[in-house]
Amino acid sequence: SARDTDDLLWYLDMGWADGAYAEGILSELDRRWELDPAAVEDAVMQAGTQAQTLWLTHRGDIEPRFSEDEIEAAYQAVRDYAAENGFSVENLRYDTVTDWSQSQVILRNGVLQDNVQQDGLTIDDVITVVGDAREVSGTPDGRADGYSFTLYRGADGEGVLEDGAFGY
Repeated sequence: SARDTDDLLWYLDMGWADGAYAEGILSELDRRWELDPAAVEDAVMQAGTQAQTLWLTHRGDIEPRFSEDEIEAAYQAVRDYAAENGFSVENLRYDTVTDWSQSQVILRNGVLQDNVQQDGLTIDDVITVVGDAREVSGTPDGRADGYSFTLYRGADGEGVLEDGAFGY
C-alpha cells in the first residue's frame, strides 16, 4: 500500500506479480477504486495491456461495447481484408476484455492512432476481434493463432482494417 497506483499497475503489466502477490495488488486496487473509482480507471487506461486485462478480468464487470450485428460486421470486414490480401482467417471471436485492452493500446500507439484522431473518432468507434490467420508471411509454418484485428468505423459506417492494424 506504500506504492502509488501507477506502480502497482506497472508490476502487474511487467508480469512480476503472479499468484498471491497479484491478488494482493488487485485487492489494493479494489480498495483504492472504492475510494476514487475515476482515479483508478484513469490509471488503468494508461497502464499496459497485461495490467488492463488482469484488472478487467478481476473486476469481471466489463460489458460488450458492440451489438451482435456490429461484431458480425467486424468479422466480415476481417474476412474481406484477408481475402483481398492473400490470407484467410478462422475462428474469429469477440472477447470483451481483449477488445477493450487491445483497442486502447492501438488508439494510444498503434497504426490507427492518427486515423482515429484525425477523424475525431473515439474508443467507441474501434473494435478488436481475435482469430487465426493462415498463410501469413513471416510465420514459420504459414499460420498464426490468436491474431488480433483492430478496426475503426470508416466514414460510411463500415469497419476499416488497415495494414499493420493486426498482430499478436
